[in-house]
Amino acid sequence: MSSKIILTNKNGKNVTITNLDSNFNDREIKADSIVQHTPDRDGLKNTIGAVGDVILQKDIALQYEWVEPQLEDNGGTIINPNGDGSGSWKAIYDGAVNVKWFGAKGDGVTDDTDAIKKINAFMVSNNGDVVLTSNNKICLTTVGLSFGGVNNVEIYDFKLKIKDGTTNNKDASGIMVHNVSNLSLSNSSFDLNRDNRIYGTNIDSHAFNMRSCWNISVKDCSFINSFQDGMYVNVDYDLGYEAISKNAVFENCTFDNNWRQGVSLIAARDFTFINCSFTNTNAPEDNNHEYAPEAGVDLESNATNILHSIMDISFISCDFSGNNGQGILITSTQTPKNINFFDSTVEFNKWSAIRVSGQNITFRDTKIKAGEIDGLYGLIRLNSTEDMKNIHFYNTTISDYVDGDYSGYYKTLEIKPEAGENYLAPSFTFDGLYCDYNGVSKWYLAQGGCNDLLINDVIIENSNLDTVHYYVSSSTKGVTLSNIKFINSTARAFYIDGSSNIVVDGVKGYDLKEITDNYFIYITNSAPDCIIKNVKTRNINNTDDIQMKGLYIRTNLLELSNCDIRNFTTGIYFYGVDYTLTYFNNNFVDGAKFIPVGIDTTFKTNDDTPQNITVTDGVITKTEDA
Repeated sequence: MSSKIILTNKNGKNVTITNLDSNFNDREIKADSIVQHTPDRDGLKNTIGAVGDVILQKDIALQYEWVEPQLEDNGGTIINPNGDGSGSWKAIYDGAVNVKWFGAKGDGVTDDTDAIKKINAFMVSNNGDVVLTSNNKICLTTVGLSFGGVNNVEIYDFKLKIKDGTTNNKDASGIMVHNVSNLSLSNSSFDLNRDNRIYGTNIDSHAFNMRSCWNISVKDCSFINSFQDGMYVNVDYDLGYEAISKNAVFENCTFDNNWRQGVSLIAARDFTFINCSFTNTNAPEDNNHEYAPEAGVDLESNATNILHSIMDISFISCDFSGNNGQGILITSTQTPKNINFFDSTVEFNKWSAIRVSGQNITFRDTKIKAGEIDGLYGLIRLNSTEDMKNIHFYNTTISDYVDGDYSGYYKTLEIKPEAGENYLAPSFTFDGLYCDYNGVSKWYLAQGGCNDLLINDVIIENSNLDTVHYYVSSSTKGVTLSNIKFINSTARAFYIDGSSNIVVDGVKGYDLKEITDNYFIYITNSAPDCIIKNVKTRNINNTDDIQMKGLYIRTNLLELSNCDIRNFTTGIYFYGVDYTLTYFNNNFVDGAKFIPVGIDTTFKTNDDTPQNITVTDGVITKTEDA
């Protein structure tokens, strides 16, 4: 049997206790305090307390105590009763602040804008030192979280979505922070709901807008469906150019389906992204608003002040795929420096997989799928600028090539100056590159102009290209092409023109077929001071109609050595040049002939004794031991 008792506390307020034990009359009750309760916020505001009173607001499961004198009502942790100016109800809590305390329903249907505005004001008035959550309930709102000038903020299990029909504006960001140190975000999502909203003109509406913040940790979060960027990082200009955001780690984060960029880093240092995805950046094809370049990641320090920079950025095991522009874009006024990518996946981006300009930029273990490319862009495009140097790719794999609709050819690698410039940037390295061309006919390996380029340990397989694979041009100087294999492919391996100091070392051709213009390596008379060594060919598929040739030389070759050229109808052809070269240990066998014009019959074509050979107008005029 249950019973009921009504107690009266010292302030004359009645408290009802129900469901008591049937033996209650034989027991004594002692209590230091008795907690009142009210069903909701209206009930709390209609209750006037006295010092020592405690009341429970049942719908949010939060206790308040009465304090005097009266404090400023913030709509959540401090509530002032109606018609009384003597005191306030102050929340009793230790730990996270819940947005429901400020009036949010968190049902994904009710407009929680007023509650989010109150939270933003609370953050600033409290100077940070806040732990905030929505307990994974979705706050539907016309404004995002926004605060600045505070320290020590933790936000977890927080879900925010911008309301249908909201016009795009700065306040409609997901989370906007400036001048904040020690910010932690975890297991949270910020959905700007772009497909169900009205496009405005303000370009600062990002899912995550960060300016001049320090010591940032973001884990298991998503920033999606923005009219602009998934995340935008810049300085707070009121603090000066030197107030660059620093020391941020993002882990297991998603930046997806944003219009302009997945992530824009305008001014940032010491940022690390681990296992993050930057995908599906796109805008409607018929949209006339600003949204380019639609990259997965854009590192773009575009201010003129030298303090405004991007340095020491790392991406580890990240995905840059399905973007309308580049997967990875690095180009800016202030040169980005010390940028590292490890174990990246870059698939099916529309303009280029990777476009780079900067210093000390390294890609390791990059996996690229080519997809359909709309125009004549390099799959990997290096744009030379005055300060650009030390760009390195190690262990790159490219697959899933397809022929697009463009009438010309696509470049796997393109090195060229920015428009209107003549810079030849030094120190490019491609070491470890595998390309499976999947039998397509419109892609070629590379075209470029630069200084100090190393392309090493490359495999080109299954190409049906009917032009040249590597075109060295544009006054290139100092290029080494080494350990490159062409397997079951067509087209010339190299066309070297307008360049100097070129080394071709360790190039191999296996099962080659129908080489365009019939030459495996072609060097023009405007490419002086070249060295060719350790070239090897096997199983060349000559036919009655196609009589393929190995080397075509029209320049002052410095050295030809250790070449084993087989199966071509002509192994090497000298033509119309005046030079002296060092020649030794070359074999032209199995039908591969050595044919300089007017060949000297004393020339030792298969001798390992080094010889100095003088060729005049294609005629060997002198041979002697070197």
